Amino acid sequence: TLCDCELENISLEGSSEFSWTEDSLRRVRCSRQLRLHSVEMFSVLPNFLALNYPLKLAEQRRRKQSLKPSWAAQFVEAPRFIPEKSPQKCPYPDRMERLPASGWLVDLLASECLSICSLSCEAVVAEALAHAESSKPETEKTTLLKNRPGKTLKRQDLLRFQSTAIHSINIVYELLIRRHAMDARFQTEKSRDRIAALLAPCVMRKSLGIVRWLARMEASHKVRCLWLLCFMYVLQESPEALVRENLRSYCHPDGFLIHRFIRLLRLGTSNNPIFH
Repeated sequence: TLCDCELENISLEGSSEFSWTEDSLRRVRCSRQLRLHSVEMFSVLPNFLALNYPLKLAEQRRRKQSLKPSWAAQFVEAPRFIPEKSPQKCPYPDRMERLPASGWLVDLLASECLSICSLSCEAVVAEALAHAESSKPETEKTTLLKNRPGKTLKRQDLLRFQSTAIHSINIVYELLIRRHAMDARFQTEKSRDRIAALLAPCVMRKSLGIVRWLARMEASHKVRCLWLLCFMYVLQESPEALVRENLRSYCHPDGFLIHRFIRLLRLGTSNNPIFH
């Protein structure tokens, strides 16, 4: 896939270090631009939201377990398709899960954009921290950023990474959120809740992973402002039951992500005083 080809043929020098080359930078840049362009094309489809709720087809008679499921032949029992990290009961009376799941398209497109934005921001912020580190006296320097991925990047390359990050988060905010939230066809309270609920799982999940980089950006940075605006939007507009369900999962002892969530709330309220 385009995502997998980004790290092909990158020269490795150690377990946690690699060096950028002109070819690898060009490959990453082209791959991300193609993925973002695809998201833009899909997100402006007139029936984009309807595609997230496809027709559900189910076979009534029993099938052999060796048969593989398809869009038109969705006959496998629900437990085989429920993710292990978020077990849920099958909502259908025949106990058969329908594929694809509701919200499949918006989750795919938003995940692509937010992943690209996160990776691009990581390179830019790490380089900025390393630059500040280099200005310190030798006795105060640390080696935490010695093997940062962006250590061989030039200023022009960093500006391209920053431009890609702004482009990707702008797609999420303008095309996936604002365009559909302000659509005259979906202004009832129920419709607004469903639009926010489609985006909430992806935005909340990706936000927990990038919180440390957002915290190191300037408060006026466009990426930080738009990302936190997306995060606060899904919290405000999503159904309360969905938000509570995610909060309970963040308190699980395995991950215990509630601290990251609280940090995101602090960043969001500091950037957007209207949410105080």
